[in-house]
Amino acid sequence: MQKPEVILADEPIARSTRALADEIISLLIRVGAQGRRTLIVALHQVEFALEHFPRVIGLGEGRMRFDLPSNSVHDDVLQDRYGKHRPGATGFQDEKTFQREFGCSR
Repeated sequence: MQKPEVILADEPIARSTRALADEIISLLIRVGAQGRRTLIVALHQVEFALEHFPRVIGLGEGRMRFDLPSNSVHDDVLQDRYGKHRPGATGFQDEKTFQREFGCSR
């Protein structure tokens, strides 16, 4: 069996139910911890990142917006870095606007 030093998970919970998403993230965390591996998970759901991970790195417009312990990331931090179009917030009129703002799709 392969034993990578780093696990990269790009949107592993996209389109999952809340229960399944929690299960997937818990599994990734367990696998990472058991092998003392670095776990990097890309998520658009800020609430999952804040609930499950000790450190959160916010990205936007092709650059790093913040790198903070999850307990330091509050709505004011997100508002300051992303404005009214923070990740996970509703209010985009369409997918093209979202893609233009963040350089990715939901």
